[in-house]
Amino acid sequence: MPNIANEPEINNPTLTWRRYSSYQDAREMQRIIYLFEWNDKPFYWGIAERSAFGVRYNVGYRHLIEGALRHGGKLYIATVNENSGIPLVTIENYLMVTYGHEMNSRINTDAMPLSLSHQGEPPRCLLETTETTGIIDTVSPDIFGHDRTLSHGNPFSYQITPSELIINRGANLDIRNAIGGCDLIRVLEKIDFEFGGDTFPLDNSLTPSPDRELGFGTTIRSTLEATPSFSQVASQLAKLFCEASIFELTRGRGDIGKAMRYRLIFLPSTWAELRSLLER
Repeated sequence: MPNIANEPEINNPTLTWRRYSSYQDAREMQRIIYLFEWNDKPFYWGIAERSAFGVRYNVGYRHLIEGALRHGGKLYIATVNENSGIPLVTIENYLMVTYGHEMNSRINTDAMPLSLSHQGEPPRCLLETTETTGIIDTVSPDIFGHDRTLSHGNPFSYQITPSELIINRGANLDIRNAIGGCDLIRVLEKIDFEFGGDTFPLDNSLTPSPDRELGFGTTIRSTLEATPSFSQVASQLAKLFCEASIFELTRGRGDIGKAMRYRLIFLPSTWAELRSLLER
């Protein structure tokens, strides 16, 4: 199967994939490679280079695409790093020849040999390629997960990519916070500078009072120079950091009259190190 790598090679064309669940979400995407997948197998590969997906498939196709997506079909779209220097049509042809298809017709069987890097949310056919194919593409899928906050048990989802941590929170998981890996390291370094081995509160209020003790939320907001609402992501980060043995919870929910407090017990030096801890 493909080599699972933590970091894609810089010199290779890099395809960043995302699965789309509706025509509306995908219609504005441009300079892309797309795949309609059926039963986890490639059905049709395509590109939208000079026009958007919604022009390539105008609104007259909407009912067909929505029907397919609601009844077992999957749509994946990939953007390609601009400095790859390889035309999209060449990459598309390589994917058709290498991974197969059901409905493509214009194919050059003498495909240019490529070595692609796939990241994000790649199609299943890229992940399930057998060793006998000899494909040397690297596949670095994002890590997806669901969890609940420690304080109130509020659900959230998260996505760990090669460059950032994405948190989806709120009642409908519709509030999205993306934090770069290097920025997370800066936050932890500031926690270490401000508190050392001392404990600190969650501090995730939107409107902290003047006499409120500052802690994790304020550190996030000040380090990233973000809006006040960004401090609320402290609840989700604290849970992930506790599970990764970066934070220690020193006072639990059952301690009557005592607020939750945390302590930094391990300081990762790089995003790669932090990412490996979060992925466990």
